[in-house]
Amino acid sequence: MLKEYSNAPIKEVTMALHFDPISKLNVVKLVSNCLELKEAYGGFSLEEVPFVEVSAETEARKNSVQHFKIAHGVPELACRLISEDRTISVVVQNNRFSATWVRQNDGGYPRYDELKPAFFDKFNQFRKIVERTGGLIPKITQCGIQYVNHILDDNLDGFKSFNFLDISEFQDHEGVKFSTSQRLTNEEEVGRLYMEAQTVFSLAPDVAGNIRESRNLKLSLTFRGKPKLSGIDGCAPFLDRGHHAIVSTFSKSLSDLGRKQFGESQRG
Repeated sequence: MLKEYSNAPIKEVTMALHFDPISKLNVVKLVSNCLELKEAYGGFSLEEVPFVEVSAETEARKNSVQHFKIAHGVPELACRLISEDRTISVVVQNNRFSATWVRQNDGGYPRYDELKPAFFDKFNQFRKIVERTGGLIPKITQCGIQYVNHILDDNLDGFKSFNFLDISEFQDHEGVKFSTSQRLTNEEEVGRLYMEAQTVFSLAPDVAGNIRESRNLKLSLTFRGKPKLSGIDGCAPFLDRGHHAIVSTFSKSLSDLGRKQFGESQRG
């Protein structure tokens, strides 16, 4: 049974689908399709962003990391559609579709049960536009979900909130850079859960309106891999599995202070 958090430190949630390159989606057609998608979404702006290289998960991982790049004759271009309030962004390229929901300072955090149907709805709108203009989205080769958490760390609350960080005999923590990966052990699916923690700094106004630098702990939990089935019917349960793994890992890593700080309770 997963835990609930009334004050979860979630900053943003991203879901992504990776597929074989759409051969007919050249740069002109990509931009044209994204302009049509912009109108379909309503209230979104459009901009060009860097192309995201898709790294495929494999069953085994060697000590060295190898990067492969296959040229398909398609320009490396990605388009991002951003909602007017900048809480939703969708990135489209010829082999990847992703959507990110960003938490507002005074708003609740993005809820998975609401985000998943919204994500597939946005993807299906894109798919219909591609098919109507003569293209075809190939089989989905990989999907993933990522949660990014920001915990204010000026008083070392970030360190003290997690068991795996507050382990040093020294009291003055200067910063953290920590990462782990765990492999999904399943004969029919391939996937990994990544956890990364690092100290980041940002400028923000205090209660008096003065701009000051604050220290935050950025904790990212990412689950991605190849589902059993390549269609939406396979991706949806794979994302469910990823969400469960992320929340479970987050819960297990919390200290007593963290459970209290984030308002942990039993889902029920």
